Amino acid sequence: MVHGSSRTARLKLLASVAGALSVFTVGPVWAEGGSVDTAKVTESTPVTVADPVPDGFATWKELFHVQDQLGAIADRLDTHAHAGDEESGFASIRLAVKERQVLLYWKGRLSASVQDIVNEVNSSRTASVRVQSAAYSERELFAAQQKITSLALKAPKDSAAGSIKTIAPIPDASGLRVTTTQDPDTMRSAPVLTDSGVHVVIEKAVKTTPVYDRWNDAPAYWGGNHYSTPGTGCSSGFAMNNGLMVTAAHCGDVGDPAWIKPPSKLPTAVVMGWVKETYPQGDLAVVKTNGGAAGSVYTGGPGTTNQSTLVTDARTSYQGQWVCTSGSYSGLRCGIQVDFVGITQLDGPLGPTYHLVQAHQLQGLQAARNGDSGGPVIQINSDMKSVTAKGVISQGLYPLQSVTCVGVSSNGICTDTIYYEDIKVAEALWGPVRK
Repeated sequence: MVHGSSRTARLKLLASVAGALSVFTVGPVWAEGGSVDTAKVTESTPVTVADPVPDGFATWKELFHVQDQLGAIADRLDTHAHAGDEESGFASIRLAVKERQVLLYWKGRLSASVQDIVNEVNSSRTASVRVQSAAYSERELFAAQQKITSLALKAPKDSAAGSIKTIAPIPDASGLRVTTTQDPDTMRSAPVLTDSGVHVVIEKAVKTTPVYDRWNDAPAYWGGNHYSTPGTGCSSGFAMNNGLMVTAAHCGDVGDPAWIKPPSKLPTAVVMGWVKETYPQGDLAVVKTNGGAAGSVYTGGPGTTNQSTLVTDARTSYQGQWVCTSGSYSGLRCGIQVDFVGITQLDGPLGPTYHLVQAHQLQGLQAARNGDSGGPVIQINSDMKSVTAKGVISQGLYPLQSVTCVGVSSNGICTDTIYYEDIKVAEALWGPVRK
């Protein structure tokens, strides 16, 4: 049982189960393979975003500059809100980037340290914090989320509780958003929801599909490259410590080779490494690389691009934040905004999946496609020459609307809405993202 509802408490829970990860160690068999070019130069190419600039901004650089400022304020508020006060009224944070505001949802009276930050920011006149009254604290919503999750996982699939697919805090902390395969109207009287102790908004569940499937990468490997396992093709996410590369757990099993070029493509395979550990509850895995992994991600188009950008930070996601994806099949895709954080998905790719983030492309354009699974979700920094790690692509939601496929080919399963795992979960398991 977890006491307290802060993001830190949740990640400590995840870190505490890291010892239960399936760990597999192999000898040099996967290190054998074709020769690779190790004269690769790590550099940071300025990022060019082709997606339309959202309303309220003249350029993407302006948007990212404002978001950097607001993100730093949100981080300060989040840290002080969770500084050892188990009864904190903190509920949630949303970035209103267009309005140059941080929306702080709080139940009751602000703590003194948080009030000081609010006063300091609002007196600066460069940005503002607007405090909104919340119906529930983060702690209360997390407890209700856990209660529903526990009942749903034990219930028959054809029951009301068993039909629940996802549970997420509503961004303004007014309750929980639950999706179900049953008629939402008939679910309103279901005890699993009426007994939760919080207001629940019920919506019809949308089918989720793992986004299965640049292409000739070499050590030290960069995030966003393409690799394949015996079962599928995927993308890598970010370099971690000790030569590890984080990706999606549904892309392969422990011990699977991660090929840059599989045996069917070359007389001798080029092997990036092997799947070393998996964490199914977050749809996360790490590949132990041959030759190491560097703190850069591909940020150009799909396919054979060699444009890369340095990763300089790793931060959690907030509602309203603008992010980009950079999977190996889609390339850099931006104009994507975070809708929900802290999602529990009961029918994830490998079972119940926790701490997911949902985001969608505001113009209805492609956010990801099959083959992008495991790829990086990033925030482009205001210098336009570096990025912040935000998460790892898990799934796409289908069908929300018809999305034209772009990227490696026009054929595929493409979506404007994705689930991704918060990068802080990966860091709780395997240490900091390499920068």
